[in-house]
Amino acid sequence: MIIIQTLIRKNLYYSTYKSNFYFIKKVKDLNKKCNKPMKHIYILLIPIFFFILSCNENEAETEKTVIAKVYDNYLYLEDFKELAIEGMTAKDSAVIVKNKIDLWVKKQLMLNKAELNLSEKQKDVEKNVADYRASLLIYRYKQEFIKEKLDTNVTDNQVETYYKNNVNSFVMNGEAVKALFIKIPKNSNNIYEFKKVFFSKEEAPKDLLIYCKENIKSYSNFNNDWVFFFEISNMLPLKIAKPEIILKANDYIQTQDDDYYYFIKIYEYRLKGQKKPLKFVKEQIKSVILNKRKIEIVEELENTIYNNAVDNKNVKITAK
Repeated sequence: MIIIQTLIRKNLYYSTYKSNFYFIKKVKDLNKKCNKPMKHIYILLIPIFFFILSCNENEAETEKTVIAKVYDNYLYLEDFKELAIEGMTAKDSAVIVKNKIDLWVKKQLMLNKAELNLSEKQKDVEKNVADYRASLLIYRYKQEFIKEKLDTNVTDNQVETYYKNNVNSFVMNGEAVKALFIKIPKNSNNIYEFKKVFFSKEEAPKDLLIYCKENIKSYSNFNNDWVFFFEISNMLPLKIAKPEIILKANDYIQTQDDDYYYFIKIYEYRLKGQKKPLKFVKEQIKSVILNKRKIEIVEELENTIYNNAVDNKNVKITAK
């Protein structure tokens, strides 16, 4: 039987001199809403009124306020202290606390069910707990040791060397280009002059870029970096179904819609299945190098600890 004890009959007002937290909640007809039988569960207040527990954090607590009970396990008002968030409304706080209560109750019920239905051997988790504790402590110590010893500086030369030694591991999964994208309104006055410059084989990429800076409003050379071709083709008014064929056959792409001309100048390209440019894998290589350093640090740590223990006769292996 669920027993609801209304701790506050109408409203709850609470405030502290340290903050402007306050929570107001009306308690109405709680007993009518909870008429389903359930043994051993005593909910003392639903929803709980979430508030700051003490004006003085150093003040000693003489007793705790029970919020819920499942069998012989208790949930206390003081367990919600860490949930206080400045500016939270009474409605939000009530939802958060109700969820916490529900999760706690379900957990205790499941735990009780497990205790009743598992064999003594199945319930013997001491070894698992000890193994988990050991693994967690070792992991935390290794992470702290790595944090202290790890050199996080990875030079461009180290990245390039790794790339050259492992270039076959880096394969393109799509087409990539170094290119210049240009978009020009059809009513532009200098369109003829631009086309002359754009299609000229004598103009160097640098000269074309200078021309764009001086005469074109919408253009990009993507910082002269490699980009996936689809990132550029998505800016065109048409869909390019077979980019590999287009890139192999053309140094440029030209198309249009009702209002604009679109131009793409292709300087370099890589096709799907070819080796990735270094730019595409630079950060990946840095991560690989750092992970290798971490592994080396941990291996050196383990060997040092082992050798010191053997030298100090703290290790004795009797099995042959």
